[in-house]
Amino acid sequence: MRKIEIFVNGVWDASFEERQELVIYDKGEVHTIDAEDYEEFIDELEKKGFDCYLCIDMFTNPNWDGGIIWDLRQVTKQLELQEEIVEKSGINIVSCGNCGATILHRCEAEQITCHACGYDSEPCDFPDLNY
Repeated sequence: MRKIEIFVNGVWDASFEERQELVIYDKGEVHTIDAEDYEEFIDELEKKGFDCYLCIDMFTNPNWDGGIIWDLRQVTKQLELQEEIVEKSGINIVSCGNCGATILHRCEAEQITCHACGYDSEPCDFPDLNY
């Protein structure tokens, strides 16, 4: 069975119509799924409110003649800044595991409640924004 990767809530520029290239700055969360489950996986993402996802396999289609450029320098800088915020303030930046909203929370919190959807759970269900 062929596996594909879906990037969720990453940072990329897919305006390839103008430049004939796809530039990826950050993969975001990476989900590896069976290729045959793509449609179902995307439907579930959209039901959860995710609208920022990318399947790199779409851009390896033989009918697309553009290039794929990986530029992770900006992400490295963002990670450094986020670490500095955590170290100096004790406040972390995370994404809601239910709706994807960006949330600030104190690092010592044992429970986090999303301000956007009300989802309440342990910190492990709220991934760090840039990791």
